[in-house]
Amino acid sequence: MNKALLLFTAALTAAPLCANAADDSEPVKPKVVLTGIPWSVQGTSANGRYICGTKQQSMAYCFDTWNEKLYYKYTGETENKEIAAFDVTDDGVAVGLNDDGQLVLWDVEKDEWKLVETTDGKSGVGNAKGITGDGKYLVGYTPKDKADPNKPYNINPTVWERQADGKYKEIVLPTPDKDLLGGTPQWVSPRYISQDGKRVIGPMPNETGVYIIPVIYTKADDGTWTYDQSLKDITYSDKFAEIYKEKPNEDEIITATPGTSDYFTQINEYLAQLQEWEAKLDSAGYTGHQFSATPIMSDNGRYLAGDATYGDWYGPAVYNIDTKEYTELTALTEGYYVAGVTNDGDVLMYASDATMTYLVPHTDYTKKISLTDMLSEYGIDLYSIIPSNTEYVDNGFISGDGQTITARAKYKETVDGEETYLQNMFCICLKPVASAIERVLNTPASDGISVKDGVVSLTGVAKNIAVYSASGRLVASVSNAGVLDASNVRPGVYLVKANVDGKTLTTKFIKD
Repeated sequence: MNKALLLFTAALTAAPLCANAADDSEPVKPKVVLTGIPWSVQGTSANGRYICGTKQQSMAYCFDTWNEKLYYKYTGETENKEIAAFDVTDDGVAVGLNDDGQLVLWDVEKDEWKLVETTDGKSGVGNAKGITGDGKYLVGYTPKDKADPNKPYNINPTVWERQADGKYKEIVLPTPDKDLLGGTPQWVSPRYISQDGKRVIGPMPNETGVYIIPVIYTKADDGTWTYDQSLKDITYSDKFAEIYKEKPNEDEIITATPGTSDYFTQINEYLAQLQEWEAKLDSAGYTGHQFSATPIMSDNGRYLAGDATYGDWYGPAVYNIDTKEYTELTALTEGYYVAGVTNDGDVLMYASDATMTYLVPHTDYTKKISLTDMLSEYGIDLYSIIPSNTEYVDNGFISGDGQTITARAKYKETVDGEETYLQNMFCICLKPVASAIERVLNTPASDGISVKDGVVSLTGVAKNIAVYSASGRLVASVSNAGVLDASNVRPGVYLVKANVDGKTLTTKFIKD
């Protein structure tokens, strides 16, 4: 069982985790922290320790969830100044822009800002939206060396790879020659990169800018990059481009002098043809499904999650890049927005009315658990930590390992005699829970005791056999026996102890 699912199933187990099973130590619980930051998160480190973001590019901030410490840089809203932090490493080095709009790395602990230097002599050039946990790879875009004055955007999709001397090798990714309609794409702007630096995703607008599809890049073992536009097939049928070419030409149909009777006749003819063409495009050109043009990618580069529509329904959808399996979460009540996806395909989402944020496990995409319910299983009242008058909980983010969840609490307060909305980001840190689970999983198994399908078996008779959840809660026991059936326990991680001839035997098992 994977770590993200372990965390999720642990949250469903109605008992707080304890440091050591079957003792009276202080319960280990998730840590919920108000950050004091009112602005949405842009990135989270792979280990879940840091979150970072920007306030309308006038402030760059980074928050250490483990030590509850806020770092920030502020421009003072100086004219023509920009500053931002878009993503952050496991060691607290954020990538973003300094107040001169240059590409920089910000070491928050040292309070150092360094221009990103490349092996070909560039310094601070480009805009990186993502960085891997080890800081080896950046992803974003750079300006083209030879700009086309007829194009509004002149950028190259780019990956930066750190070399031994600390400088970055700039790698320009290939841009597709044709868009889905056969025209020239405007650009590709990469947003996410996998932790191994081998997979990148970003949106690509077509020549007119009306149709945007996600493009997936993959790095081969020989270092070459290829792109995949197959995500367009989710929304557009193979007849879309053909039917699109049949669009009525307004200039060819409406040729009469404006204001004349022929002019109005031609307008009606054009509108009739246009309506007929749109109906044909809808019925044969589209598949009926529409997936986000800029989905979120998991840290391991396997899953994409984004907002989707199908008919009158709209909500989250998940795409497995490896298997090319596309799943719309239509079984849930419609009206949710995707906030993040873990390395195992668990989806974080929030309601369209912004009243709550939810986690949906990849093991069952028909179920969701609210942050309030998740925390209540550990005896934590979320509204005792965030403002009790919070009306909205939205704009979430989740780290790839599922250990850090962030969301925004929005509430009303009277400021200078007027009632106004204020907001504050908060973090749910599941690291203590993960640590408790890990301790159980690392418990050495003894000879003479085994578990199969939840049934504990001994080679002899035990004075007592006991099964504890990773929380330390006794869930099953029997005396003077060699077998204990624990197959009906809830999903989670379990520790088994048996006392045989004064000796304690231990093992563990996972129920999924």
